[in-house]
Amino acid sequence: MAGVSIRKSIRWLPDDASEPTSTIVLSSSERRFVDIRILKPADETSRDQDEHLDLKRLDWAIAGTSSSVPAPSKGADVKLSTFHHWIDSRTLDIEAATDAGYMYPMPPDGRDELVLEKGNMVNPETGVPTDYEEVWIEREMNAVPGDQGSQVVVLDFDQGVEERGRVW
Repeated sequence: MAGVSIRKSIRWLPDDASEPTSTIVLSSSERRFVDIRILKPADETSRDQDEHLDLKRLDWAIAGTSSSVPAPSKGADVKLSTFHHWIDSRTLDIEAATDAGYMYPMPPDGRDELVLEKGNMVNPETGVPTDYEEVWIEREMNAVPGDQGSQVVVLDFDQGVEERGRVW
């Protein structure tokens, strides 16, 4: 199912949860995704609506495919999701650029479906693999009323590892 995920928080254990970025993930029904993480400005009150986004604020950009399998040893509704990176702004070593996390459904927060992701990855602040928890707001994409069926169009450009792109 195609959807939109917005990260609500990340927690590098044992620290408290925070959200240093504006993170959005778009997913197609074919399990292709684009994940963009932009660092929030240091001072939210001074942000100008016409501000040009400095590329230095790009924390991470990823595109790839994902897969999920049940993880009954972690709980009845828990899934292990693996994200295979095809593009990764942090590395050219795409073969090693895969991450995985256990997805735990949480009680809804109003109209938002929430998922707790638990896993282990390199903390970019320390460079050390660290256990983490991310809370995601999940929304399925629905057809526009009266539409005969909405479609997600994904265009991939592939001229080798150094020249790749994905347009949604």
